[in-house]
Amino acid sequence: MDKTLKNPLTIALAVVAAIGVGVWIYQLANGLGITGMDNMTSWGLYLACFMFFGGVASGALAIAASIEVFNLDAWKPIQIPAAVCAIVCICCAGICVLLDIGGIQRVWRMIVGLNIESPLAWDMLVITASIVVDALFLHALCFKKDDAHRAGIIARIALPLAVLCVAVEAWVFGMQVAKEAWGAMLAPVFVASALDSGLALVILACLALKVKGLEAGQDLLGKLARLLSVFVAVDFFLIFCEIATAAYTGESLAGLVLTGSLAPLFWVEVICGLVLPFCMLAAAGNGKNPVMVAAASALVLVGVLCKRCWVLLSGFAFANVSGGSGVTLGTVAAQTGGVAQVWTQTGSYLPTIPEAVIAVAVFALAALGFIVVYRLLAQKAS
Repeated sequence: MDKTLKNPLTIALAVVAAIGVGVWIYQLANGLGITGMDNMTSWGLYLACFMFFGGVASGALAIAASIEVFNLDAWKPIQIPAAVCAIVCICCAGICVLLDIGGIQRVWRMIVGLNIESPLAWDMLVITASIVVDALFLHALCFKKDDAHRAGIIARIALPLAVLCVAVEAWVFGMQVAKEAWGAMLAPVFVASALDSGLALVILACLALKVKGLEAGQDLLGKLARLLSVFVAVDFFLIFCEIATAAYTGESLAGLVLTGSLAPLFWVEVICGLVLPFCMLAAAGNGKNPVMVAAASALVLVGVLCKRCWVLLSGFAFANVSGGSGVTLGTVAAQTGGVAQVWTQTGSYLPTIPEAVIAVAVFALAALGFIVVYRLLAQKAS
């Protein structure tokens, strides 16, 4: 463990995370006004990262639990790394929510003022349950020799919980009736992308750890690559259904993502995150090439992150105030820029430097957390 803490990569990740904490303290002191968010675009990069981490965590947990539930002995080498990915990412998802709240000193109101009718309350409850179940499942895997049945029991709870977690995450957005671009299709799309991003992260983690069975020529790597290609194909199909339907019916969403302001994010997702990885994984021989599988997995993760960003921002792209002057942006610039800049029906959003630094720090914290947790617990299973 001492060698892990002194590793240059670990030190670099810790430094980036520490810088992020410093910028977050600056945000607490000055408010969310330092971000690119305003009254018209009230959710931004933090919530996109929350969606990303929540989906990855659910996908990784579903993989780890499925190995236990269905007795996939050949896949056992990746089970503990998958469980570690799940708990680290779900914790980072919770951190992203806390970042977006702004006033962390009032977080206790989320508990005492819980509105059980709100999808946001459901999300908080399911995230908390996921953290607890993830921790119990990982502990059961690491100490399996003491109680071989406990891991199986918890896995049967974890598997449906993983699906529920990402579904509730989608409902938070899809049930916002004032947002034209968010609808019922979000839940299946989120589940599909959770599976491919979760598996992609697990593959990258296992290749980085040089987990036994994933060396070049080993059959396990080929199986993972084939499964990832299937998940990517399903994800592509669901996205195609959503956009094709929107285009045929003349919905504004189609123009927004195909040729509008969100087109760069959409096409990066489709080309780099879906089509290219599928071609790389489906090509003969590439499934047993660690470099090709790792590259395809990394592209899948980039694509899913882009998806989370364009899905989030599409909900704020259309005016939901049809008459009158609109609403105030709530920013300092709008207050000092005259009447013309105070009232608006639509807004624009671009992450600020502090916002981006904090988001990068969360990713660094996720990588650091995986390294530390795995080194602490993985040896217990041996």
